[in-house]
This record gives sequence, C-alpha cells and structure tokens, in this order.
Amino acid sequence: MKRLTATICLTIAVLLGSVSKSYADSMLCIAEKSVGFEWEQEQWMPIIFSTNSKFILRTATDVDKDKATKYMPPNRFRKDQITHVLSRFGFSSLHPCRSGKIAISCDTDFGEFHFRKRTQRFVIDHGLGTVLMDQSQVREFKKKYDVLGGSNVETGSCSKI
Repeated sequence: MKRLTATICLTIAVLLGSVSKSYADSMLCIAEKSVGFEWEQEQWMPIIFSTNSKFILRTATDVDKDKATKYMPPNRFRKDQITHVLSRFGFSSLHPCRSGKIAISCDTDFGEFHFRKRTQRFVIDHGLGTVLMDQSQVREFKKKYDVLGGSNVETGSCSKI
C-alpha cells in the first residue's frame, strides 16, 4: 500500500511539474500598432489600422506537432523542426514555429510571425503580397473573391503567462 501511495504521489508530482513547465514556456503576445495599405480610389493608400490581436506562443508538445502539421503542404515543416506553436487568441488552430538563436518564426495562414527573444517583441505581416498587385490584378482578385482586404503589419510585445 505504501508503494502504491508513493507511486501515485510521484506520478502527480511529475504531471504537475510538466504542466508548470508548459505554462512557464507560454507567452501572451498583444499587438500594439498596425500599419499598412488599403485599396482606395484605384490605388494603394497608406493607413493606420486599429488592432486588438492577441496570440499565444508556447513550447510544442508531440500532440501539438501533429495538429500543427496536419493541414500543411508536405515538406513545409518536419515535425522534428517544430519547437513552438502559435495560436491566435480565440481560435483553435495551431501553427508551427521554429526557434533559432535570436528569434522564433511561425508560418501561419494569416501571416508570418516573428518573435525576438531578447526584446520579447513580435511582428506579423498580413497579406503583404496583395500590395504587389497592379490595378488589373486587383480588379481580377475582387471579381473572383468579391473582397480585397488590406495589407498590414502588426507589432507588439509578449510576456510570460
């Protein structure tokens, strides 16, 4: 009986330790500013966007790596390259990230996310390729998709949670 109790206590301690570590390796990232371009009067016009974007950046588990690569094109990320995952606050999808010496970079369906370790700041781009379209390409895009969003960059800071 003492052995069973000791085993249960050890198991609980290990589980709590791993949960604490995953929380310690989680960051809440909040966008502070957003600038970009919007299509107005047949041209790209600079604009300041309001933002309330929030992201969670955390160390990836094996389950996270499976989820993050499930819908990605083959050979985009190998599971062994994924060190972190990014999620947009309020959404359930996970996006794969790679960690380097100075930054963590994430590939998402809403832009490229880059986090600098030293400064604890991030930048994310949204749809920057659309700014490269000329008038005829914009018309064709709007005709095909019935909408043309702006292109913008958000920047902000992250803190441990």
